[in-house]
Amino acid sequence: PLPLAAVAFLTYRTGARLAPERLSPGEALLGLLRYALAGRRRFELARAVLSPIARSVPAYRGARGEADEVADRLLSLP
Repeated sequence: PLPLAAVAFLTYRTGARLAPERLSPGEALLGLLRYALAGRRRFELARAVLSPIARSVPAYRGARGEADEVADRLLSLP
């Protein structure tokens, strides 16, 4: 498997230019938990698994245009 480079919570909007907001580790964890089905029944386990991810990789949220125009730019963000 490839190492995780970043977490991005992006919504598609026609014509949008990528200008994502950097999230804190706490905000990243909340975002990850939102999509973790196990978090609904086994919160402590999901938090234990996702917390190190939220602390170790950058996380962003925002709007994006077409995916092929965004991927390289997203990976080059600090």
